[in-house]
Amino acid sequence: MRGIRETIAVIALAALVLTGAAYAQQNGGAEDQAQGLAVAVEGKYDTVTYVINGESAVERVKDGDLPAQVPAADANGTAISQWQDENGNPVDPAKETISGERTFTAVTAAGGAALKSGHVLYISGSSDGKFYPNRTMNRAEAAQMIYKLVAVQANGTAPVFTDVTADKWYYGAVTSLAGAGVMKGYADGTFRPGHAITRAEFVVLLEGVCPAGTGESSFADVGTDYWAYSQISAAAAKGWIKGYADGTFRPDGGITRAQAAAVINRMLGRAADHSVIDSNVIFSYYDIAPGDWYYGDVLEASLEHECSYQNGAETWTSYKSTVGALPAGLYSYGQDLYYIGADGAPVKDTTVDGFTFDSTGRYTSGSAELDGYVKAALAGVTKPSMTQLQKLRAAYNFTRDSFSYLRRDYYTRGYTGWTMKNALVMFQTHQGNCYCYASVFYYLARQLGYNDTAISGVVGTNSRPHGWVEIKFNGVINIFDTELEMAYKVKGVHYNFFMMPYANVPWPYVK
Repeated sequence: MRGIRETIAVIALAALVLTGAAYAQQNGGAEDQAQGLAVAVEGKYDTVTYVINGESAVERVKDGDLPAQVPAADANGTAISQWQDENGNPVDPAKETISGERTFTAVTAAGGAALKSGHVLYISGSSDGKFYPNRTMNRAEAAQMIYKLVAVQANGTAPVFTDVTADKWYYGAVTSLAGAGVMKGYADGTFRPGHAITRAEFVVLLEGVCPAGTGESSFADVGTDYWAYSQISAAAAKGWIKGYADGTFRPDGGITRAQAAAVINRMLGRAADHSVIDSNVIFSYYDIAPGDWYYGDVLEASLEHECSYQNGAETWTSYKSTVGALPAGLYSYGQDLYYIGADGAPVKDTTVDGFTFDSTGRYTSGSAELDGYVKAALAGVTKPSMTQLQKLRAAYNFTRDSFSYLRRDYYTRGYTGWTMKNALVMFQTHQGNCYCYASVFYYLARQLGYNDTAISGVVGTNSRPHGWVEIKFNGVINIFDTELEMAYKVKGVHYNFFMMPYANVPWPYVK
């Protein structure tokens, strides 16, 4: 029996060897039978080369798999700040699906701080739920942001700054980065944490943890004699930084929080997955919204998310909102309106309190054309810094001042169903009567989250047919009459029909 089993085993092994030899012959015949056998049994393998300070290390990775032996430091133990692909773009080899031969080149930090791997969250908003994207970043904030991104190895005794004490929130970041030689103070022994960090200083700070190499500056205001010329030139060559339309970089100007996030994301090769953030409602901060140029960069920098990579493209597999669960209710976000349900998520394909929300969770009037007109109008007259009431006033003024009067259809008291027709006519022709004016403001106010009512009634002692809008505030119903205020304004007579209680109207309004 033993002889039979040994014979079968020999025959099976011979068959495998023949299979391997046949594979090798079909693929050029240069490989020996043993290697052909390995390929036939285990699948196709690709060579991944890691270049570190001119030295190379090789890993064999199965085609379609991720590398498993990415070096974390060079031969001297110096941490690797960043990996770059064949085109010099930042990349994380451990997240690259391998298909074909690949080469990754390491960048080691010049100082004692090296970038951490993975998508570290490195900036956050304020306790009031806002991000303040256009606020200039100070030196303490910059230190804290970089400190979150790096692993620090002290190069000696950290300097003592007279204005950085242990009870300050930024103490650990400043002293650690200073000890690593990444950040420096001033000759008078201060660090000046509350001072704005300049654009040049910020670039030099980044260079301290991720050297960009060399380049030549094309900025009109950054000459070869400028103290940070080499760092700015290298960062520009890498595509980390961009100048202004007039060809300047303005190195001594401040950098905003949004700009800082954008620069770091470009340096790290990170980018928010727009297939996710453009099709989902992500309440990250109350003062940023879809459509803002920095929206994706802020989310990438501050939103907890999991991602994968395919050919260098970042794909979000999950994410978690920064602000957290919101109380149920209406929320105006940018030019869109949402209703957050009891579970903290936007409702979809439903109507709540008279507001209809589509499959994306956005409020809709029921007409895509009208929605477009309304959002465009609000985008032109409102700002994120405004309160909702200020936005309502801006919408009112827009309606009052953007159209001219033209006699159109009138309606009997109590008649409904006239708003959409008249709003579309007004946006399309820019001419209309009181019902057209009322319809435009009605939809602008609803887009802002006001549960208003369009009224077809009569006005004045002669009871002329008239249309207006009413909104209740704190139990008091107020009228908004854009057309009548426009008519008197043309005559040089000022009436304020914005948010006027019925008790204060100068003549009868009868619904």
